[in-house]
Amino acid sequence: MQGFFISIKIITMKKLFKLYLTFFVILELISCSGPSAKFKEPQPEDGKNSKSFPKKMIGEYMSNRDSSKLMITASSIIREYNYPFEMPAKFADTSKIFILKGDSITDKSSNITIYVKKENDTLKGNFYAKEELFSISQKNIARKFNGKVFLNFNHGDDENENWEVWEMEYKKGKLWIGKIEKKEDMDKLQKLTKTPADTNANLVQSFEPTRRQLRRFIKQDGFSDKEEFVKTN
Repeated sequence: MQGFFISIKIITMKKLFKLYLTFFVILELISCSGPSAKFKEPQPEDGKNSKSFPKKMIGEYMSNRDSSKLMITASSIIREYNYPFEMPAKFADTSKIFILKGDSITDKSSNITIYVKKENDTLKGNFYAKEELFSISQKNIARKFNGKVFLNFNHGDDENENWEVWEMEYKKGKLWIGKIEKKEDMDKLQKLTKTPADTNANLVQSFEPTRRQLRRFIKQDGFSDKEEFVKTN
């Protein structure tokens, strides 16, 4: 048992989360993602803003990636995580990552606290989190195109040149949400739009595709970072 704790101390923080707690894996999923392509305006260009999502998309889903729930209402998309976890009480007592106090444990980096129950030498609990991914508004614009819905997020004060775009598609009880986070996808978009390469590798490029260029990008599976959800209700 002693060797087990030694191995825990020398592995990286990320591996530690993955080994021990679904709780902390979910925190990573919520807070971390790769750089996304940015657009100068909502996509597709000159498209009509939708006031609600198609009726066939509305409902509850389960992710095939991590079994989390996805709920789509007429105007919003909400993700729900609800997972049991357990960890050695000894590790929580001596760790610099957590604060164990009474019947609760707190992750110092996120300041999130959950209730736990001690059973022998093990702490057991349940992690629950609810995240609103999208809600139709002036800065969260939904547009239909090619049988899909495109979710446009504006992340800054300026409504120009700072749009992130996701692709959402529904077929026969399954839903896919695609993002542009892979370098291959950004390279495709850069080539199609003939956007000059940015010399600063730390900056995410901003694109301005025509409807025709966007259609070609979709046909090339440009939104290839996809997650599949199965409709449950």
